[in-house]
Amino acid sequence: MPAAMGHQETYRQNQDYTDFLEQWDLGFYAKYIDALMPPRSGARVLDVGCGVGKVVGRLTEAGFVLKEGDTPIVPVMLFNAKLAQDFSRALYDEGIYAVGFFFPVVPQSQARIRTQISAGHETHHLDRALEAFIKVGRKFDILGKTKKEIIDKYGS
Repeated sequence: MPAAMGHQETYRQNQDYTDFLEQWDLGFYAKYIDALMPPRSGARVLDVGCGVGKVVGRLTEAGFVLKEGDTPIVPVMLFNAKLAQDFSRALYDEGIYAVGFFFPVVPQSQARIRTQISAGHETHHLDRALEAFIKVGRKFDILGKTKKEIIDKYGS
């Protein structure tokens, strides 16, 4: 098995990213990469400037169950198709368009709200979406609930 690469070397192995950063001063690049490092060993790098880390952090802090991943797609797990549909509609009523995914699009009992964060989202967009998610999460009483508790309340 190859030796683990340091975080700077990992980013240097991504040719597109390397090409983009070639124009940057090496000292600035090192500070930029260090700023991306998670605060503890083994933690995920969540944010590369588009707000994913902020969204994941606030949703987790609010008590949502999120599907693990290191992409701008942040699945908010609801585990029940009707709940995903109702949650999506309630978000829409709050001015936020987020689609509920359920079987057969995702596996049975893996219903979710699929969010995708992009660099086109400004901070106020993310703040507004997070406020709506938290408000709707309270309405459906799922904040702080485990997968089992959500399934017990709504079925799978």
